[in-house]
Amino acid sequence: MASEKLEEMDWVTFGVIVKKVTPQSTNNGKTFSIWRLNDLRDLTPYVSLFLFGEVHKGLWKTDQGTVIRLLNANPMKPKDGSEEVCLSIDHPQKVLIMGEALDVGTCKAKKKNGEPCT
Repeated sequence: MASEKLEEMDWVTFGVIVKKVTPQSTNNGKTFSIWRLNDLRDLTPYVSLFLFGEVHKGLWKTDQGTVIRLLNANPMKPKDGSEEVCLSIDHPQKVLIMGEALDVGTCKAKKKNGEPCT
């Protein structure tokens, strides 16, 4: 992402959706989603992918654990003081759903209060 000529070339990002944040609304009432993407090598770092407009409408139901490819994602400025990598996509066809990551699973146990394990 440090390249100054990023706009002049095509670039691809691959990742697994490891977390989906509940869809939120902007100040003007438009809904958007945030997906946390990871490569499954180390679950600590992740990339936040913001889905706005038609991209959100077309893809918000995509399941956690899905492997995706992004074409020419747009870098976004993170919140002040954060080093988080944030991307957005401006068209749904720039997201290719490649399949399901077999190495992703969720805890099937229940907490003492009966809620699912996180």
